[in-house]
Amino acid sequence: MVQLEPKKQTYEHREELRLDLEKIGKITPKPIKFEIEKKILKERFAAIEITPETIRDFHLRVGEALAGNEPEVAHIDLLIGKKNGPVGEAYAKAKATPTPGHEPLVAILEPNLMVKPITLIVPTVTIKSMRQASMIYGPAQAAVAKAVADSLADGILPKEAVDDLIIISNVFVHPSAVDRQRIYINNYKAMRHAIRRAMEGRPTTEEILENKDRSKHPFKYTP
Repeated sequence: MVQLEPKKQTYEHREELRLDLEKIGKITPKPIKFEIEKKILKERFAAIEITPETIRDFHLRVGEALAGNEPEVAHIDLLIGKKNGPVGEAYAKAKATPTPGHEPLVAILEPNLMVKPITLIVPTVTIKSMRQASMIYGPAQAAVAKAVADSLADGILPKEAVDDLIIISNVFVHPSAVDRQRIYINNYKAMRHAIRRAMEGRPTTEEILENKDRSKHPFKYTP
């Protein structure tokens, strides 16, 4: 009798499971202190062992996440930091001297309403067509904005510090992607995960080593 090996769960699927457990109350939120400048803020956060009780350094926090499958796979790399720090400087430079094909866009929830914290979207893949641009600046942009708003509402981002922070996100949408709804869903998930990982300081070195054979990455493309 042939025995089949159990399918290994990807790192991304484990993150989805973690969120589902929170939603049904199996993981209980706990308060977390955020120290920004001289402010000490308290918000809810997931009660997991690796989450710090106090998050101090907001000069530069890095997050990364992947969601979905090709061709609508979404990948987010982001920075979160203070306006008067290196992320604020990077934001000003990106707006002042955009790279052709990677023009940045400030995320909006609706016309004339920017999401807070201010979030800059930068395309990872060089934009070469109007259709490609419409995917990035359409459903992907809307998904990123919604993910930031929901992360703020959930207490993952500190509400009292929204005017002090900036987010810069590199957004990956493959040129062959066509399903706008799936682009939206995948980018929403990836942005939510990336924000949480940035705030938690994850993955740790131990997590990277543990999940190195289960992780996946979209950059096998050549656009």
